[in-house]
Amino acid sequence: MKINRYQFDSIASKTKQTITPIRRGEEDGVYFEYLALLEICLYRFHLKYGLNGRQAKEILQVVLFDIKSITDHQEYDYTKWMEQCYRSCADTIEELFIPEKNPDLKKALKEGVMENDDFFEFARKNVIRIYESVTQWTKDFGPEGYFNFIRNYIGTEIQSSKKYLVEDHFLKI
Repeated sequence: MKINRYQFDSIASKTKQTITPIRRGEEDGVYFEYLALLEICLYRFHLKYGLNGRQAKEILQVVLFDIKSITDHQEYDYTKWMEQCYRSCADTIEELFIPEKNPDLKKALKEGVMENDDFFEFARKNVIRIYESVTQWTKDFGPEGYFNFIRNYIGTEIQSSKKYLVEDHFLKI
């Protein structure tokens, strides 16, 4: 199915309507590590490709459409709205929660979890929260606002540990 610009731009708001979002103040709880993981990914892309806030949001929109493709069992064609680096950036983020993109995650998951409707809920919540943060910082402080915030937040040391963006109860123990 071909996606027009309106559909591409509205995927985050439509996704937010289907989940219970992470509320302000909840970021320091169970979500902290996962949100930091996504922020570090985006900051690395900013350093590598010179991304601005709008481009970061569009990468997150690609990720949301990829989740939607899996859950709806339908292909969405949004390539017209993607810049060259978006696919590789989205794939890197998706390795955190899509087993087909990460063999180590596939081995770590319990059998049959992909059939569980809630499997992608956690990833959606985290992606939407980061999307909202990028939107706010970009609106308030310009195209580099989000990345200026992140640079101060994570400092110069970028973590290299790899964690999955999957709730523990989906993993083998």
